[in-house]
This record gives sequence, structure tokens and C-alpha cells, in this order.
Amino acid sequence: MAIALSVTSEEGIDENGRVYMKPFCKMTRLSKETMQAYRLVLVSLQYVIPLCVVSCAYVRMALKLWGSKAPGNAQDSRDANLMRNKKKVTFRNYCMILLSLLLV
Repeated sequence: MAIALSVTSEEGIDENGRVYMKPFCKMTRLSKETMQAYRLVLVSLQYVIPLCVVSCAYVRMALKLWGSKAPGNAQDSRDANLMRNKKKVTFRNYCMILLSLLLV
């Protein structure tokens, strides 16, 4: 879903103030509105949709984890250890979602 850009010449100014022509990749075939729609589709397909899928998976995992109970009779030490592990996994999932949001 990539679009090749045309190479055109743009004016540039060097450090001595002289004007020169330099090659520049620029979209010349599509209108501004079409390019905006293209960028929106790319952001949606490459970032928003995968982020939503991963976030939903982490939320479902956290809900399943917090809603579960240990099988068998209750034991204080085992139950305390399970609660610590649940907190670690939930905190990790929360951090991964935040990291995904920050790495835009």
C-alpha cells in the first residue's frame, strides 16, 4: 500500500546565499485531500487497529486473571503469592499499553 513519490527539483540556498536546484521527493500526482485520506488509512491500519487489538487482549487477560480463583482449599501463603503474581502481570500489561501509546 505504498505510493512512489516523483523526484522533482526544489530551490535551495547554500551557506553563502547562492540559490541552487536540489532533487526532492514530492507527491505530484495526488491532490492534498487524497494524500490526507491516504495518511489516515495508513495510520489506522498500521497503528490504531493493532493497538486496539493488543489492548483488548491485555484487558481480557487481566479480567480473566483477576476473576479466577485458585483451585482447592484456601491457603494463606499460596493465595498471597498468587495475588502478587496477578498484580505483576496486570502492571506489566498496563505498562505495555502505555509504552505502545508513547512510541508513536
